[in-house]
Amino acid sequence: MHRALLWRTRGKSLFFHTRVGRLHYYDIPGSGPLGTVVMLHGASQGAVHYARVILPLTKTYSRIVAVDAPAHGLSAAPPSMDSDVLAAGVTELLDAVIGDHPAVVFGTSLGGAMALKYGLSSPERVSKLCLLSPAGAPLSEGEREGLMQMFAMERHRDSREFMRLVAHRPSLFANVIAVETRRRFRTGPMRQLFDSFASGESEFQPDEMRSLQPPVRLIWGRRERVLPPSNLRFFEEHLPVGRRVIVEPPHFAHAAFLEYPKEVAEHINLSGKHARRVLQRQRQVNHQLDPFLQDSDVLDIPSHRVSNRPVQQVSGANRVSQAGHR
Repeated sequence: MHRALLWRTRGKSLFFHTRVGRLHYYDIPGSGPLGTVVMLHGASQGAVHYARVILPLTKTYSRIVAVDAPAHGLSAAPPSMDSDVLAAGVTELLDAVIGDHPAVVFGTSLGGAMALKYGLSSPERVSKLCLLSPAGAPLSEGEREGLMQMFAMERHRDSREFMRLVAHRPSLFANVIAVETRRRFRTGPMRQLFDSFASGESEFQPDEMRSLQPPVRLIWGRRERVLPPSNLRFFEEHLPVGRRVIVEPPHFAHAAFLEYPKEVAEHINLSGKHARRVLQRQRQVNHQLDPFLQDSDVLDIPSHRVSNRPVQQVSGANRVSQAGHR
């Protein structure tokens, strides 16, 4: 997959030395007008797993930077691994490679949490966040324990059940993929990372989300079965209403980037188009942008429910039951 991605995109496979170790990233040229997009992957995955999303982005963005987080992909594993080490390494790399113009930052699951942390720490380098089922919301003790049990994957059948949960339509090769997934989840660095989640100290606080400066496009599929519904409610309640759009595709599950790569790419394109329009308006008028400006002037994806209303108008009615999508 690594060589195929480089061959099809004419990208470069590069390494950058950070305080937490040597990190790998793909720097891929594009032919589009939307500037730079950064891709941050989920736990136990790698940048190469975004290959089918990256390919259509080369036609709309001028540059794609896809990062292997510490202990993932081709990046080195630090001596000790936790969420702070993960965020520190990614932040140091992005600060060095993004350049002078802010980028759209896309992340899935744990990558979504990393993207949010980067938006909090380096808002001047982020034109927009595009998040697919982001992790990091506060969990109850029972929810956290359930996730830790899911990630433990002590038996092969546990990994098979995990594959059933992450996908809307499990692949014919799910059993083979489950073997590799279990192997990655049970490596030393990944066990250290998951153990660091057990205390809940790395979870976001409401004040952090309310202070987030970059606008957010949050994609939460109605077939999401890995992260609990309370995660979505947290983001609905605490992301600034005037700077976020929440989209709920009816067929997206946790691994939508693998099942529906072209649609995920279109969401990333919509984020880039909105970020470009905001930049154009900032150049046209020499005053601060209206905080309530959002994606209403960008045509959205048909059939995907979109809401930018306050949470008390969003939650409850018309929400599709999570339990019904098995």
